[in-house]
Amino acid sequence: MSNTNSSGPYISTGNLNTSVIADPDCGPDLSYQGNGIIDPRYVQAIGAAPGRKIQALYCAPYIPLIDAVPQAPTAAGIVAAAAVAVTTAVTAANAAGLGVGFISANLALLGQTVPGSGNLAQNIPIVPAGLAINSSNVVTVPLTLEFGYGFGGNIATTVSGSKTLTLASATNSKFFNPGQRLIVAGAGNAGGTSPLLTSVASVSGASVTMVDAALATLASGTQVGSADQSGLVAFPYNNAGIDTFLDPVQALSRVLRVVNTNVGDTGYSLIVRGYDYANVPMTETIAVIANGTAYGKKAWKYITQMNLWRASSTTTTGNISVGTGDVFGLNVRSDFWEYINVYYAGVFQTAAAGGAGNGWATADATSPATGTTGDVRGTLQVSAAGGGANTFAGGAPNGVLRLAAFMSLPSYNALNATNLNYATLFGVTQYTA
Repeated sequence: MSNTNSSGPYISTGNLNTSVIADPDCGPDLSYQGNGIIDPRYVQAIGAAPGRKIQALYCAPYIPLIDAVPQAPTAAGIVAAAAVAVTTAVTAANAAGLGVGFISANLALLGQTVPGSGNLAQNIPIVPAGLAINSSNVVTVPLTLEFGYGFGGNIATTVSGSKTLTLASATNSKFFNPGQRLIVAGAGNAGGTSPLLTSVASVSGASVTMVDAALATLASGTQVGSADQSGLVAFPYNNAGIDTFLDPVQALSRVLRVVNTNVGDTGYSLIVRGYDYANVPMTETIAVIANGTAYGKKAWKYITQMNLWRASSTTTTGNISVGTGDVFGLNVRSDFWEYINVYYAGVFQTAAAGGAGNGWATADATSPATGTTGDVRGTLQVSAAGGGANTFAGGAPNGVLRLAAFMSLPSYNALNATNLNYATLFGVTQYTA
């Protein structure tokens, strides 16, 4: 196609005068691969014969990636410490299969209690990336990490049967708007294992009045997240006219940790399956350390299954548990620390504050990715509960300290990303098995 030239300026009025203009599709503009500033030395290329390039300087936009308050990490919050028996010996070649011969650590089978509060949420519905949002494509995920708006602990206890969600702080009411679709973790049944899918009727101070259904149960710290327009699945995006924009408040993901309490328990691996923040399927293999703590490298949002594997039949002598670490995932590919601005605990993180590496790990570009390679977009380690030696200044997450990350896109990452190959923007394809 030919270029379209105009001396500008461009003015987008949107719905500024709603009494005259009421277009529900109005919203921010979208621009393929960003924007540029024309090089005035080569303006003669404008309108020239086809094939003549118009030279310009790329304007690298700063994108908000994370704006959340991570919850405190847990050493055994996902799988409680227990000795587990391997009942069937399998070969290493079978370890990437469908679970035959594994010790099943599927959340529903272990029998441990996963709360609908803190940094864990049960049975959140999603649709895997690339599929249409409809009921036939819904996957109910046993465990979600850091679900929703990331202000766990700021919801006051509400009487069961109420249609009002009471926030501990009216400040958090800014996330809610009339007509908005919501998912309230653990509030769909008396046992706290099913989410409530509802919508907002009104917002007043710290009170969010919902419609559709009453809260079956609600505990302090319950997590709340946005749903798609049909109210069917979790959808961490903000609607803006015809467009939807990833919400950095709901885009938090984090790594896992595995604790083994016996020096003789060797040769074990934890196989984790699920999805990243964008609902892309992924698999990770974490080698269990004898009498120690092992951390994963990949940032998880949704976990569907965990299996402990060993090549020979045996029972663990000590206890093995699974929890979370203090390493959080980035949601675009990060190749250079200098392109990122990070604030944690109110402190702008610099080389002096974070030490060499600044707690930042570059995107792992190994292609194809494997179960043991690093996160395909990169990570941020904020305190000691992680595999890296360097951390940010500010201390461990506690449900109060805020993590905010912004990134300016390098021209290479943005301009080379297309619908056919978007690895420069979102990393190589996640490993799945």
